[in-house]
Amino acid sequence: LNQIDGTIAEQIIDQIEESDADMAEEIKQMMFVFEDVVLVDDKGLQKVLRSVESQELAVALKAASDEVKQKIYRNMSQRAAEILKEEMEVSGAVRMKDVTDAQQKITRIIQDMERKGELNINGRGGEEIVG
Repeated sequence: LNQIDGTIAEQIIDQIEESDADMAEEIKQMMFVFEDVVLVDDKGLQKVLRSVESQELAVALKAASDEVKQKIYRNMSQRAAEILKEEMEVSGAVRMKDVTDAQQKITRIIQDMERKGELNINGRGGEEIVG
């Protein structure tokens, strides 16, 4: 579904949702996982970061790959990145469920912004963004 036109994918999901809302939600979550943050264009990611609380982002990044963390840090001011790193250290151990919940909330924001055309995800709809 990620490789076809966005409106067609949405129509397919809408059809599934009519008969099984839970399955449709599960498919939506599987279509974009938190590690796919690296595919979001920088300008769009900066918009996402402005709409996410730093504490929630710190929790979400606890189990993220270094690649995802670096992508996030690169799209913040140096000061904000330092504060975020400090917040991650200070927060200590976090339940995996809390990490997953925070990551899912952020992925929902990204999916919503993509639907509205506020950001691009490289490789979606067969189009790769370059430049």
